[in-house]
Amino acid sequence: MSADKINWQKQKKKRSAFYRNSAFYFVTLCLGIVFAVVVNIFWRSYSVSQKSNNSAAYAKATDLLQQNKPREAAKAFASLADSCNGGCTVIARFSEAAALLKANEISRAANTYMLIANNSSVPAPYGDLARLYSVQIRINTADVMALHRDIAPLLSNHNAWKTLALEAEAAIFTREGNINSARKTLEIIIKDPSTPSKLRQRTNELLNALVT
Repeated sequence: MSADKINWQKQKKKRSAFYRNSAFYFVTLCLGIVFAVVVNIFWRSYSVSQKSNNSAAYAKATDLLQQNKPREAAKAFASLADSCNGGCTVIARFSEAAALLKANEISRAANTYMLIANNSSVPAPYGDLARLYSVQIRINTADVMALHRDIAPLLSNHNAWKTLALEAEAAIFTREGNINSARKTLEIIIKDPSTPSKLRQRTNELLNALVT
């Protein structure tokens, strides 16, 4: 077996290990974050508008999701998003994307998250979270240059999601076989004094999966 073939297999193993170590953590964390964000937005929206028809429509769409009808739920959430405004629209779009993801409609879910991200009326933390989620669910399939471009706005020093964005950036580098850049990106997280200890430990585990 040639040296190039052996090296390619090693790189493939590193990528597989990275994704195994990172995927469950990221998805679990983001689902918790999204749930908290969505509840917060919806509650504020409901308190201000008191539009019972919106809450009824949301409840109906949620029931469809609980009945394991994610495509129907996504359609219902999309209809609600188109008919309401403010926080109601944001929660409906987040919920639409989640339903599409459950239906394994990855591309449509990613596009819906980016619809939130590119909406200038959505407060930055929520729009940025949608952007982060869109990138993460496309890491295995989308063009890597497009992924780098889409994650770039989240890498600024003061962005609320910078650490998770760096982890996503490292995954993108890993997918394209740029292990050195992936390691350097993870090291930024580890060296940042503001990184929580558990997250630093988590990043060390990912870094160990990319040992050359």
